[in-house]
Amino acid sequence: MLFIVRAVKDLRSRGHAMSGSPAAAMLLTALSELCWVLPCLVQCMVSLFNGDGGAWAPIQQSSGCDIMAAYSIFASFSGMSATVAVAGFTYFATVHGPSAVSARTSVAVGAAVLIGSALFALLPALGVGSYWYTGSGFCYLNFYDAPLAIINLLITAPAILAVCVFLGLTLRHGGWPSNVDLILMLVAFLSAWTWWVPASFIGLTGGTFPSWFFPPVGFLAHGQALLNPYIYGVRWRRSALQLAAANENAKIAPESATVPMTVPATTPMEGYNSAPPSPPASESEFGAARHTAVFC
Repeated sequence: MLFIVRAVKDLRSRGHAMSGSPAAAMLLTALSELCWVLPCLVQCMVSLFNGDGGAWAPIQQSSGCDIMAAYSIFASFSGMSATVAVAGFTYFATVHGPSAVSARTSVAVGAAVLIGSALFALLPALGVGSYWYTGSGFCYLNFYDAPLAIINLLITAPAILAVCVFLGLTLRHGGWPSNVDLILMLVAFLSAWTWWVPASFIGLTGGTFPSWFFPPVGFLAHGQALLNPYIYGVRWRRSALQLAAANENAKIAPESATVPMTVPATTPMEGYNSAPPSPPASESEFGAARHTAVFC
């Protein structure tokens, strides 16, 4: 919630370095996290007090499982896509300046991410594939359904590649205030979402998931809710402000620099037309000047 409040304040502030495109990208990440952790908190609290016998318990594979799978798919894919958007902004802002990505573009990308993630999450409810209890306490998409596994692969693999390319190019180019930000973004992203690529292949080939596969997936994916507010809401935001300040100072410095004045050299013609030197002073004048000098 604090992550969202901070992003909304930045988005509403006019003339602030974070207003516009960077705030829109940060708000997209914050919304994706909240859409996962808030309903998960409510559902887990219900299961904690009512036990696993009620319909809300995912283990019953009824309405509770479908609801958990729907918001988990939506939040995970919107969060994954949000990281791609933030990584892209980081690269373009570093190379071309903070204003390289317009606020309208960021808002359009954010809307497309949210709508696309919602449509994908609702596909099983519309009859395409099904939701699935993983056997580890939570529900997700059924990787054995070929359409869902293929769509998952077509989204996850390019997203992983895009984040690696954007952050790798930013590190190579230099200029982002903290390389630690970029490394943390990359490690956190890969630790959470790389698992979905082999999961799609296991489902498409009809293989068996190892018993140890999903517990670390759930732990690392939910761990994004703890890491991303710090990585993006604190570290990335601070670096974006520093980058904007550095670019602003670079624009002001040339304008305030003084231009040295040069005196044009006297041309030969000007020397030729100048008045002749005065004749030497007379002896009396020289003597008067000498007596005055001695007196002084």
